Amino acid sequence: MELASTLSQQDEVLLSAWLNSAETPTNTFSLMAVKGFFFALVAAPQPVETETWLASILGGELPDDVAEDKLFALITLHNQIGQQVYEDGFSLPEQLEYSEEFSANFLAGHPLHEWCLGFALGAAFYAQDMLDALPEDDELFEAFSMAYMTLSFFANKSSAETIVEIQGEGDLHVFSKEIYELMPDFSAGFAALVEETALASGVIAEDDWEDE
Repeated sequence: MELASTLSQQDEVLLSAWLNSAETPTNTFSLMAVKGFFFALVAAPQPVETETWLASILGGELPDDVAEDKLFALITLHNQIGQQVYEDGFSLPEQLEYSEEFSANFLAGHPLHEWCLGFALGAAFYAQDMLDALPEDDELFEAFSMAYMTLSFFANKSSAETIVEIQGEGDLHVFSKEIYELMPDFSAGFAALVEETALASGVIAEDDWEDE
């Protein structure tokens, strides 16, 4: 089967239905979570193997058999997001709208929560290693920490409340809206920031990056 270059809207509907069906394991990602997950992975300083990310998407374990068309759809989506990030220019999915009832943005099933949760799980493959390798007063440490916090903010309400408390902002609703408005800019520059941070932290050498 030849891979398509992009998924059609109908392809996405079918893939979403499969991810949410009884055919997939418990805790399988939603389609929006997969999109956030892949966005983080295509920016990774080192490639994450297909078997590894597929197991993550499918509840943490790789099933004995995954339908070929579903696997190819996921690979196509991964490649499609990679092309957006590195060639076409990345934009967040249009479904990521902010709900004025701000607590809803942190609930399972809400597009913002799902995308941010997927992003956080994808970035977990490399984010902490890079931060651990940099001093906390380093400008890149601060920039990458801010980008990661912004793009994962709606993944967990308790963590968001802690961030607001630490920042001394006081009002989660107001701060959440401000973070939401920052997401497009941080997502557009995230891959370049990962590269710069990974090289500065020594997580990957420049020659290795060029070989990717």
